[in-house]
Amino acid sequence: MAHVRDTGQPETFDLISTTKPPKDGAVVALRTSISVPLAKRPLRDRAPCPICSPANPKFLANGTLLWCESSKAIYCIGPDCYSTWWDDGRFDQALNALRRTQQELTNAGKLEAFIAQIADQRDWIARNLAQARRIAELHADLIRSAPKFRGTLSRRLKGSLSTHGVRGDGFLRGQWPLERKLTDADRLLVALQHGSRDVSKLSPSAVKERLQDAARAEASLKFVYERMSEAAVFLSADNMRKLAELGKWDGLMARFDTISTGLSATIKAADEHWRTSIGVAAPSPQPVRTL
Repeated sequence: MAHVRDTGQPETFDLISTTKPPKDGAVVALRTSISVPLAKRPLRDRAPCPICSPANPKFLANGTLLWCESSKAIYCIGPDCYSTWWDDGRFDQALNALRRTQQELTNAGKLEAFIAQIADQRDWIARNLAQARRIAELHADLIRSAPKFRGTLSRRLKGSLSTHGVRGDGFLRGQWPLERKLTDADRLLVALQHGSRDVSKLSPSAVKERLQDAARAEASLKFVYERMSEAAVFLSADNMRKLAELGKWDGLMARFDTISTGLSATIKAADEHWRTSIGVAAPSPQPVRTL
């Protein structure tokens, strides 16, 4: 590959064969998606293909490097010729074997990179668990205390341009099992940390299963981070002021009053009454995602 990159001439590599490969014997695919840099070729032409065009220009992209058992030689062929040269499908099988190997190596690398971040991810969980629990309690209290207000305001903020700049309206929707998400993620992380110490000794199927667990853990952390961030925006002092302005807007289906102090806000809407904290802290930055 270095030779092709530097010269643009796969056909001049010392160990390569430029004659037609044998049709009999085993075939092993070594590398796919080989590109030939046109600017490096002396005649600015395409590279030849030993199967169909051994002395004339043929391809610049999607070449394949292969080894043939019968000749004990390697060849760099163009992207299309193999299907007619080996009409029994043997080269398709070789390509599939290579793709499986490449995917297995990719998966193992992803798992190793993820495991290297587990300590940081567990530290993030520990630092944000108490705040996540508090935010989940505030969210649950809104559902209990002012369900009609929650639904009305959510629909208005989603369907109207006149929102007075209110942000973080995701706080008004969905379920927020933040603490459970974090504890489930931590359990998965602990299992991955102890069960994947030497990735090279794991079978491809075991690596794939662990990557699925890793993806579930990352999804849970992402879920919690996004909702904590949404809550911090919605419950900010500035947002509460904008919410108070919106509550006086005649176009709302149900008007409401917002009474704010330095630390809390009280919202009264018809027969509902909700008091909440102001200035909830945003989550700390998440570790770098690896999947």
